[in-house]
Amino acid sequence: MANRLTAQQVQQLDALGFMWEVNRAASWQDNFDALKAYKQEHGHARVHHCYVSDNGVKLGSWVNTQRKARKGRGSCKIDAEQIEQLDSLGLVWEVYKAVSWEESFDILKAYKQEHGHTRVPRSYVADDGINLGRWVNTQRKARKGQGSCKIDAEQIEQLDSLGFQWAVNKAAS
Repeated sequence: MANRLTAQQVQQLDALGFMWEVNRAASWQDNFDALKAYKQEHGHARVHHCYVSDNGVKLGSWVNTQRKARKGRGSCKIDAEQIEQLDSLGLVWEVYKAVSWEESFDILKAYKQEHGHTRVPRSYVADDGINLGRWVNTQRKARKGQGSCKIDAEQIEQLDSLGFQWAVNKAAS
């Protein structure tokens, strides 16, 4: 076992800021740079979980990994400096709590203007990274009393004012 470091040697190297996993550190920086470029192009850091950049970086997956790491889940670790760097880009850590009901409603209004209806496909993600298809489905479930989200009478009225399709399968043409 001549190739093993002693605990004291490990502590000394740690004290110097020694990088134990060079490839992972470089990879983190590469992905962070890709996220920075994404934000410059799109104006936000809400990356869809399936998003892959033009040069092949699975950025959506990486962002999800960072969220899990911050919660102490998964095999990856994230340090305070990395969290600070991600915060500087406006990364949304709690993605489902990030967008208000009103913001999503406004995006649905814009969707209707563009497409002429409110039958948003479940997989549809708006240009700003908001999963409108999931949100619309959540509203339908909430009206039936299903799921964890609640919807009030005023919100139902607002959706009705758009001609919202509550029963998609029956309304689909």
